[in-house]
Amino acid sequence: MDYIGEMQRVTHLDNLVEHGALKGSVFKKKMMSSNRIKGMAAFTFAGMTYANMAMITLMMGPTMPMLSIVGASMYGASLLNEKNQVSKIDYISEGEFAGFIRVTIQKSPFVSYNVIMNPKHTMSLCAVGADDMGEEDAEGNILYAKEYMTEADGERHQSGMFTVPADANRDKVTMEWIFAQKSETSKTDALFNQTIIARHLRLTETGGLTGLRKFTVEQTGYANFGDEAEIAAQLKDNPDSADDCLREMQDQFGQERLEKMAPTEFYRLYKDYSLGRQ
Repeated sequence: MDYIGEMQRVTHLDNLVEHGALKGSVFKKKMMSSNRIKGMAAFTFAGMTYANMAMITLMMGPTMPMLSIVGASMYGASLLNEKNQVSKIDYISEGEFAGFIRVTIQKSPFVSYNVIMNPKHTMSLCAVGADDMGEEDAEGNILYAKEYMTEADGERHQSGMFTVPADANRDKVTMEWIFAQKSETSKTDALFNQTIIARHLRLTETGGLTGLRKFTVEQTGYANFGDEAEIAAQLKDNPDSADDCLREMQDQFGQERLEKMAPTEFYRLYKDYSLGRQ
């Protein structure tokens, strides 16, 4: 039970770190992804080589510098090719499309457009491994949409396929639902979608972990976050936080169940709830 509790704590902190960067979104590609950095580096190399072409030609001849410029330019162009790549996913909270997702699709690194999809029509065709920074549970995917609508003109389309890059921040539970295969005859998918939205909004309202708190969590491997010192600091800044947390626990689990808990189990639960409210 201690191990399960610790894993839940780490998973919760991991979600808070992601939401600190997502700012309410479900998925957001990193502005300076590894491919963009490599692509700009390749173009920089090609530009610097061309600018010093005369000097380099005197040392190496014209063939090698020219081949280097062409090769670096083609390599950079391939890395910056972001056509049909998803850069952002948000839930729509109001209007006739409430509960749908708004997906931003890149035409190029600088041009994008929005499409609206019903999560029941989306699924992952396959995971694309070995294309990220080492997170095995956050691989790139090919997202298939059975039907979707272009937001700008309202035009409806069928059978769209889009690349979801790995180098991004994401709410993993929500993305798993978007990637999951759904049954056309299911009567519970719509209700489950509402449950996923409610969970996502609860995490969004916390604001996530940013700044020094995010740095502390990532650098210490979550070991020094949420311990007694953290709880004491929280009580010092907000003396009423303990009462508020206990009321939430009572509403969730009931007074009778809380009274039957062992002291260690009760304190672990209090720490989890106290951390989640920050």
